[in-house]
Amino acid sequence: MTIRFTAARVVRAGMLGMALSATWLLPGPLAASSNQDLAPSAFELTPTQLESAAGAALASEYAAFTENLESDPATAAMHAEAAAKLAADQFGSAAPEYATALANQGLAEQVAGRLDRAVLAYEEAIQVIQANEGENSVAQVAVANALAETLMARGDRRDATKLQERTFLLQKAYYGDDSPQLVDALYTRARWAERTSTAESAARAYQRIVSIVGEHYGEFETDLIEPLMAFAFVSLDRETGKFARTPRSIQMEADRAAARAVRIARSTADTDPALLARTLVRQGDWMQFIGLRRRGQQAYREAWAMMSENPGLTELRAELFTTPTSIYAAPLRRVYNASREGTFDERDFPREGFVEVRYDINPRGRPVNIRIIDGYPAGLLDAHIVRQIRGSLYRPEYRDGKPVRQRNLTLRHTFSYDDTRFSDSERAFIERVASERVGKRDDDESGSNGG
Repeated sequence: MTIRFTAARVVRAGMLGMALSATWLLPGPLAASSNQDLAPSAFELTPTQLESAAGAALASEYAAFTENLESDPATAAMHAEAAAKLAADQFGSAAPEYATALANQGLAEQVAGRLDRAVLAYEEAIQVIQANEGENSVAQVAVANALAETLMARGDRRDATKLQERTFLLQKAYYGDDSPQLVDALYTRARWAERTSTAESAARAYQRIVSIVGEHYGEFETDLIEPLMAFAFVSLDRETGKFARTPRSIQMEADRAAARAVRIARSTADTDPALLARTLVRQGDWMQFIGLRRRGQQAYREAWAMMSENPGLTELRAELFTTPTSIYAAPLRRVYNASREGTFDERDFPREGFVEVRYDINPRGRPVNIRIIDGYPAGLLDAHIVRQIRGSLYRPEYRDGKPVRQRNLTLRHTFSYDDTRFSDSERAFIERVASERVGKRDDDESGSNGG
């Protein structure tokens, strides 16, 4: 089994619940629900558009866009750009069709990793939407959240956070504090806060979701399970997986939230046993996370027994227990400080690197027998990577209802350097690595010339 972590991947799961206004923007790949990743879907055109040659050409470009988005985002972006030109020619550069095409072009550029181009496409789409619907229209929400994601991926964290905050407040003003329509915006806000290490803000957002859903749909509504469990997890200290800096009252509140989620799932056991099984496993993860290993294993065993007795849940049992599942992954940095200065040739500066690690997962869910099997620059991040992996936590593989050791998992972590200064010790290490590369190159050239 190989687990890959690469900086080039653009996370699209953050663009949640922000569908473009159905009143004037055509449904397309930007639409998503509050609890699933963004998934491309076919672009739908109205019959009047299809009656013209331009409409048919536009439909053809959108079909090519959706077909290539997952497999070849660069080609998808090309078709989205062609669709935007057709829409501008046919309907005008202020038309909603043009904004939708621009948004889809931005999405493809984002997935392809061409973030600057994605930002330009998203910004122009938002300008068109605002020109039609007003500066504070909720029609821009999906594109604004996509733009915030792209800004974050590009490293513009401050601008991304300001945009996300403005987008949330826009929806709050439009829908109202207690409206169920605000739930998607709260999910986006909570998940954004988790990623930016503002756990208190995330916890408040999840609590607000629980309050709204419970008030409008009842205290045993199954849609309460996800925000309750999310609140429990986010209440922890994310660096240690413990309650190290959390007041006792918050610990108890988080524990009550997880227990309440299980009670709700149990109330639907007859009609939705899969939901109960998943919730029990999530509770087991929670117990493992806070160090209550025996209680966690008890929840796992109950879920295993339940799924083993129900033939319809065999595939679900395999999904949840066949391989180790990450509960908490200690953060691995993607970008490290570097310096263009020094005595080495800039052309030989190691701009990118990787570390490949192999390790086992013991029955307690902890990585053990961690060893470096490859890496460049050799030795630069070995100790850091090993330390971080050792701090991670997994739900172990289960066989016959018992946790077992899983051997030889592989993680390949890629990283890069920015252009700011290393610390003195880090720069000295990089200078030595680079000078060794220069020396090796000179030796190679000398040998070649001598031949």
